[in-house]
Amino acid sequence: WPEDFVPQGRRIAVIGTGASAIQFIPHIQKKADRLVVMQRTPPWVVAKAEQDFPANEEPRRALGRQRRLRWAWMAGLDVFVALTMRNIGMSLVEKGARSHLQKSVADPQLRALLTPQYRIGCKRPLQSNDFYPAITANNVDYVASGLAEIRERTVVAADGREFEVDTIIWGTGFTNSQGAFDLVRGRDGRSMTEVFAGTPRTYRATMTAGFPNAFIVMGPNAGTYSVPLSVEMQSRYIRSAIEAMRRQDVEAIEVRPEAQDQWTRFKDAQFEKSVWNPAVGGCTSYYTTREGINVSVWPGTVKQMHKAMSAPFDMESYVVTRKATTSQVDASRAPSRGQTVNKETVQ
Repeated sequence: WPEDFVPQGRRIAVIGTGASAIQFIPHIQKKADRLVVMQRTPPWVVAKAEQDFPANEEPRRALGRQRRLRWAWMAGLDVFVALTMRNIGMSLVEKGARSHLQKSVADPQLRALLTPQYRIGCKRPLQSNDFYPAITANNVDYVASGLAEIRERTVVAADGREFEVDTIIWGTGFTNSQGAFDLVRGRDGRSMTEVFAGTPRTYRATMTAGFPNAFIVMGPNAGTYSVPLSVEMQSRYIRSAIEAMRRQDVEAIEVRPEAQDQWTRFKDAQFEKSVWNPAVGGCTSYYTTREGINVSVWPGTVKQMHKAMSAPFDMESYVVTRKATTSQVDASRAPSRGQTVNKETVQ
């Protein structure tokens, strides 16, 4: 995003109506001469709960209110995740989103174009109070057929309409891949990206077979509604691993393939009835691979993740390499379950 970009007086096309777009569109709309918003799939948008904290309020009291508000939101979101995992009660949540749409958009034809045809939660639900007012402003053309072509001075919609623009802003989302995985190489010399081959496989979203001592934070299936919470919980698990290694004089740990496979089967089974399953939710999203495998979200609530990550470290799920003693073991020999390995270095 160019730091010197000035939207005033410009004819701007925005491609996409996801989480990024609904944040910048209300700001761009106020300044642009003309705005064309090109939608491929309408998002579910719910009202955003906003609360003002008076400037003259005593700081400790304000902080206490914020804490209570945070815990209330966490409890509510955990309930939402639990319902999402079971595809229960989603129609009530959708009813609230439709009510927000009805109150915000008067034109029934536009409302129809803005009403998703998939289950709420299948794609990331969005919160905004100013997105609908922005796209119904007089200087906005809302195109629900998506982008078909870009020409020298115009954008062409799939329905054939053509709009003259001088600026295009991409709000098209992203591929949920981890670029840093290219830099991490395992025992066989392959990177995590190569091993994953488009479908990441981990154990408790924190380690992957073939990569000793390589802990992953906010990687595959670590996503919750709060990045700080996810990081804190994974860090707790990693700390317990390091403490166990120190107590037992262990040089390296590497998750067993069978433990990883077992956790992967558990994880995939948890999503079978979830709206994050494309077959259930009726959409495709960055949560899943092209095959419909969820590789983004933790398979449960934050409370369940906290329980899993707070449990005593399960060393039996790992191949253990102890610090060198008097014996050496060929690194190519796969240890049997429960066996520990004595060797000097870990490649």
